[in-house]
Amino acid sequence: MTANLRFDGRSVRMTVKGERVDTGLRKLGAVIGGYAQTGINVSLMPGVKVGARALVYPGVCCEQGMWVVGRFSSASPTWFPPDCLWYTRLYRLNRYIAAYPNLPKRAYGSRRVVSKLCGIIGLAFAEGSGVASALVRGLKRLEYRGYDSMGVAVIEGPGRLVVRKAAGKIEEVARRTGVLGLRGRVGIGHTRWATHGPPNDVNAHPHTDCGGRVAVVHNGVIRNYASLRRELESRGHRLVSETDTELVAHLVEDYLSRGYSFLEALAFLGRVLRGSYALALLHSGEPERVYFVRYKSPLVVGLGDGVNAVASDITAVLDVARDVVVLEDGEFGWIAPGEVAIYRPRGDGGFEPLPPGELRRRVKRVEWTPESASKAGYPHYMLKEIYEQPQALSETLEGIIEDPRLERAAELVAGSKGLFIVGAGTSYHAGLAGQYYLSRLAGVVGHVVVASEHKVYTPGVGEDSVVVAVSQSGETFDTLEAVREWRRRGARIVGVTNVVGSALDRESDVTLYLRAGPEIGVAATKTFLAQTILLQTLAVAAARMTGRLSGGEARGLLAVLEGASETVTGRLGT
Repeated sequence: MTANLRFDGRSVRMTVKGERVDTGLRKLGAVIGGYAQTGINVSLMPGVKVGARALVYPGVCCEQGMWVVGRFSSASPTWFPPDCLWYTRLYRLNRYIAAYPNLPKRAYGSRRVVSKLCGIIGLAFAEGSGVASALVRGLKRLEYRGYDSMGVAVIEGPGRLVVRKAAGKIEEVARRTGVLGLRGRVGIGHTRWATHGPPNDVNAHPHTDCGGRVAVVHNGVIRNYASLRRELESRGHRLVSETDTELVAHLVEDYLSRGYSFLEALAFLGRVLRGSYALALLHSGEPERVYFVRYKSPLVVGLGDGVNAVASDITAVLDVARDVVVLEDGEFGWIAPGEVAIYRPRGDGGFEPLPPGELRRRVKRVEWTPESASKAGYPHYMLKEIYEQPQALSETLEGIIEDPRLERAAELVAGSKGLFIVGAGTSYHAGLAGQYYLSRLAGVVGHVVVASEHKVYTPGVGEDSVVVAVSQSGETFDTLEAVREWRRRGARIVGVTNVVGSALDRESDVTLYLRAGPEIGVAATKTFLAQTILLQTLAVAAARMTGRLSGGEARGLLAVLEGASETVTGRLGT
């Protein structure tokens, strides 16, 4: 078998059967030309483009760096249509090979739409009353993200907004709260990974306003939630949960009470919220619509037959829609059973609808099957989590920079007479990096301790000691043993964990949360980077306390850290 390979525009005919088309060809712009054939057991490396109507045999080894979705294992050759892209993300092995349709690279080739801490879905059906069961099916598609609670809100009729939510697994919560008994055509659903407040029934989404007329689900982190919460409470709003999400419902309620429309309220949200957020909202006075907002957190609109949808991940709507529009930062709008409206902000503070022609051009057809979309299309969780690293860094920084707990932790570290950083495995190595920055930036020198050897250091721990305990799960046995023993000796504990409500969270005087989302793979990837950047942020804050950094210098370093997500994105080639 032969294939046409093009080097810098010059066509060369060469045999590829049994040969490895390797990375060197990427630099030369290698192309397996249109109508060319590959041999069996050829390896395609990143940057190699397969031309339109090229004949690619099963058995081809497809390594990370190209696009993939289906699975072909027959003995016959497989043809691919002209609209397939092969530049990025082909990572299945041996007989697994296929291609996404022509979707934007940033939407499905990049980590930015693959991960997130929570899963959200909104559905608007033209007929029937089974939206609750459809929401549950969609949420099941998002289980690969990990979650600790779930909930739905359904409009059962004009003026009647019903919420069912609780901590626990989807099937258990649905059974216990009677979710499937809700009757309606329009609703929203959510799976939560706790970032603000422990996993419990009150903190589960959706959240509502004081009057129970607005319901919201949220994916992301609202950086300025503490100041907004204080402002809302000063105006008489009653917030019952510990989440950053609930305040969104109260903000919308506040705007509506001043005579603004729901769309105007969404535009105001874009001006006051800082951080990252994808929102889906219901209003009992508009029973046909699901409203949405997107900023730095993924959101797609699905267009189906007699149903429209909005979700944080296309996998959630595959049962009802295959045509999608990937929303861009700042866009907001609504879906109804037969209509979709998308708006974007203007420079003068107003907003305008997307022109119909632009909206039509942005509609893309997805040929995924629900089965091929498990684990967001990745062959295993570890690879998925590697590509989630940019978002883990972004979410961690968004959540910590203005968190009042960071200042309290920095005060403890800066004022300590004896600092101990304790962790096990990867967390220990993150601690080594953290101590380096604390020493260089803040002038605070401490001991980094492998948790299993904590007894060696116990005689040196006392009431003037501060312990920074690092544990992704918050349940690491040796780390907890060290924390409990040193706490009994009077040490103050700063916990660094990815799990709100974990044992480490409960044992700590101050807890700093990673907000990296669940990590299922055994080898730590995204949580290690999140731990490292959080400890770097703590070092910057401590340096401000010790006077070794001015305010301007600290802001400059934080700006560098905020660019880490883009740096990792570039290194991953996404």
